[in-house]
This record gives sequence, C-alpha cells and structure tokens, in this order.
Amino acid sequence: MRVGFVAACLLAAGSVQAQSYYRLTFKGTISTVDSSGNEVVRKITDKNLIQEWAGRAGVTNFKNLTLALHRNVDSRGDAIEILNRKDGSHVATVFPLFFPESATAVSSKGVTEKRFAYLYNLHQSEFSRGTAILNQQLMINKKGQTNRFVSSGELQWYQLPEGAHSLRIGSGTFKVSKAIK
Repeated sequence: MRVGFVAACLLAAGSVQAQSYYRLTFKGTISTVDSSGNEVVRKITDKNLIQEWAGRAGVTNFKNLTLALHRNVDSRGDAIEILNRKDGSHVATVFPLFFPESATAVSSKGVTEKRFAYLYNLHQSEFSRGTAILNQQLMINKKGQTNRFVSSGELQWYQLPEGAHSLRIGSGTFKVSKAIK
C-alpha cells in the first residue's frame, strides 16, 4: 500500500513537470555604489523587476504585466518571467533558475522539495549570476491528483556594470501564489 502511494505521489509530481505559470511577488533590496563611493541601498519589489526587465524588452506600458514563476520552462529548470495578464503572452525572462539540486520528501499530503538553483541573467549570460533557494510543496488529493502548488524562497544575484549602473547586488524573498495558466 505504501509503495503504491509513493508511486502515485511521484507520478503526480512528474505531472507537474508540464509547464506551469504561477503569480510571483518579490521584496528585496539592490545595492550599488554611487560616484562618490557611498553605498546606495534601494528597496525593490516585483514592480521594479517588471519595469527594468520589460523596459529592456522595449515595453513602456507596465499596467497589465505580472511576474511569474514558470515551472519547468525546459529540461534545465524553472524561470522567473514577465507575462501579460490580459492575454498570457510572454514579455521577458527575468531570471532563469537552472540546474536545480533537490531534496525531496514524500508524505501522505504530497511532495515537499527544497531546491537550490543557479540564477542566470540573459543579458550577461556567460555563467550564473546568483542563486535561488526554493521551498516547494505539491499537495495531492486522495485520487492522486495535484490540487495545489506553493513555493517561496530567496534570490541573491549580481549584475555587472552596464550603462549608467555600476555593479549591483540584489537579494530578497519571493512567494508564489495561484496558477496563471
């Protein structure tokens, strides 16, 4: 009986391998040094990330945009992306979260994962620019079907100098809520 349940949980976890989008909120800080050598720390949210990264894609109206966790974007892992809330179209990728290492526990309630992933910046893509720690839970009903996914975690990254910006170091926490698509 226990083997059957474990198999059902792992099968359900595998079914989440299909691409899925979940609303993501972010709160953190970004630090840099000004021209006088003073540290400048600024609070940032998902709105700031949307403005910066959608702006890089040429978007000027940010009203209908949302930040999302794109689960299983490809075989390398997940990504944090910007989507248009009205039509669900992809606007920009903020941070691919690739090559995860996971510690997984299966219980009668579902699957719990603690994941470490490398954070990438597509504009400075030679190698990873940070890390992500994700705490994920996949709840499974009595029929073995996924009925809820929740995730939260931490991001740390750096951005090399470009344009008017010197080296920037960002960090913060995120929470994932309801499915988008």
